[in-house]
Amino acid sequence: MLDPGPARAAAAHRDPRIARLYRDERAPTLARVRRIVDDPDDAEDVVHDAFLRVLAQWSGLDARRSPAAWLHTVARNCAIDLLRERTRRPARKPLPDELEAEASSRDEERVLPDVVQALARLPQRLALPLLLHAMDDKSLDEISALTRTSRGNVRVRIHRARQLLRDRR
Repeated sequence: MLDPGPARAAAAHRDPRIARLYRDERAPTLARVRRIVDDPDDAEDVVHDAFLRVLAQWSGLDARRSPAAWLHTVARNCAIDLLRERTRRPARKPLPDELEAEASSRDEERVLPDVVQALARLPQRLALPLLLHAMDDKSLDEISALTRTSRGNVRVRIHRARQLLRDRR
């Protein structure tokens, strides 16, 4: 099932080439990105980000350049950016189980008010899918049904919520 989000944006721009690009190039772009990024969810996020970037710059597309090639380049660069971001984040060494439980309960007492405040600052359209996914273990399809939005839109909203929380640290 295709995510109608970028296709809707294409209709708003009234350029049928954007919808065609999404329809024809989403799957090949996702396949290429999955070879770069090992996590399928991250790959989906990268492809959505790439389409959003292409859509934002669509009017600046050189008529001699292939939109598909441009999309693949943007997607590759987004994937590389994600990998760079991962290397900048320090890897957390796991603790033994008993220390993990003790540290976790102490951390929850200290961090929970900060998390609640950060979530309260998020727009509801971003916070709700994130909470349903992270706290209630709802699948993207379940959240999609509850919020009456597409599965792809739910995925993008969760991604954006996480980004905002990371950026506001």
